[in-house]
Amino acid sequence: MQLVVGEGILVAHQGRPVLDGVTLSVGTGITGLLGVNGAGKSTLLRALAGVAAPRGGNVRIGGHDPYAASSRPSALRLLGYVPQHLEAPPAFSVADYLLHLCWLKAVPRRDRPDAVGRALAAVDLTDRASARLSTLSGGMRQRASIAQALLTDPQVLLLDEPTTGLDPHQRAELRALVQRLGADRAVLLATHIVEDVEYVAHHLVVLHGGRVRFDGPTAELAATVGDGGGGAGTVGGRLERGFLGLVVGA
Repeated sequence: MQLVVGEGILVAHQGRPVLDGVTLSVGTGITGLLGVNGAGKSTLLRALAGVAAPRGGNVRIGGHDPYAASSRPSALRLLGYVPQHLEAPPAFSVADYLLHLCWLKAVPRRDRPDAVGRALAAVDLTDRASARLSTLSGGMRQRASIAQALLTDPQVLLLDEPTTGLDPHQRAELRALVQRLGADRAVLLATHIVEDVEYVAHHLVVLHGGRVRFDGPTAELAATVGDGGGGAGTVGGRLERGFLGLVVGA
């Protein structure tokens, strides 16, 4: 089942197209949304997440329209969205932040402690529940941001550049977390870092200039580039060359 479907999504800013008829579908597993900065990745995730209605086209989450009043609650119950930056009062503890988000997400009061406990366990932050957000490392802050998206146990997870600003060790840890989360739900991982999708994404969508330039298995894009020797001969090297071949001069 395709849990995320976008058809002909149109978004413009000051008369300039940001997304120009984007169509994609995402099923269970991890799909990478790869593009250079400014390609429209964040705009697309916001449109899919029900945060910013597109000017044209359709969005469905599990068959529900997140912009129709009658079906929006059903769509949002299936959805977890992680924006680029964690926006929360730094004096909040991790647990207080998650409890506040439970309230915003209309999680019933009696279910909130269990929801917070499950989310903390899923991102390996149980032992940091009482820590203030301001004291967390960059990697832990990203995990706290993912935890808020898991409070409703969503079937769909949208991640916007989750490894930005992290060191190599933190990035590896976060990729491992994403891989676990994608075992039984649909994950759309937006990034400009080829390495992030190389290791975890079975499917790849390349977005450039507001349009889809590639939509298919990750290995298929790597296979379009021959073995040039050295590092470029590895799967990751070929994937990067294939990606650059799509966007350079496009």
